Amino acid sequence: MAENKGAATDQVYAELERLLERSSAESGAAEAHGLCCGLLSSGLEQSGDCLLAELFPEPSPGDVLRKECIAVMRYVAEYSEGQLNSTDCNFVLFLPADQVGVGQRSIALGLWCAGFLAGLGLGAVKLSDLSADARELLTDFGQISRVDASQVEGEDNERAYIELVEYVRVGVMLIYEELRHSRAKGPSPVVDGDG
Repeated sequence: MAENKGAATDQVYAELERLLERSSAESGAAEAHGLCCGLLSSGLEQSGDCLLAELFPEPSPGDVLRKECIAVMRYVAEYSEGQLNSTDCNFVLFLPADQVGVGQRSIALGLWCAGFLAGLGLGAVKLSDLSADARELLTDFGQISRVDASQVEGEDNERAYIELVEYVRVGVMLIYEELRHSRAKGPSPVVDGDG
């Protein structure tokens, strides 16, 4: 079952990458998915509209490819939100398939992290509202976003890449849950000193 899920994710990733490239979007599939997950984590009510505005800053309403791309992106957003809200911890990052070289996959992971950070920024998440652990994760994501592909080519780096993907995957779930929990608590009640 996990293999089928991975294959399905690979297929959607490849389709999204193709559509984004052909429709002249601002980002590729990895960065777009990171942006999407950052916006979802931020809890921004209009996250879908914000995502589309970032991907397609100059809309062209009659563009059929763009409409197809938007439909796939909406599916990806709903799928990811379902995973992030699931208790099964089955959230996956949309990244190139394992057959792609580790250098290219590392660049995609870096772009994913950059997109995630941008999504949190667009959703107005303040570092001061996050725990020390979450802030440390975001610092690490920033470092991952600056990966140099020439330094990660080679079979020895495959294991390190897999560990980084897992670190980011678990980190995103922790950040999402922390932000969701803080939104659920809402603002502290105001106590009137005169009463």
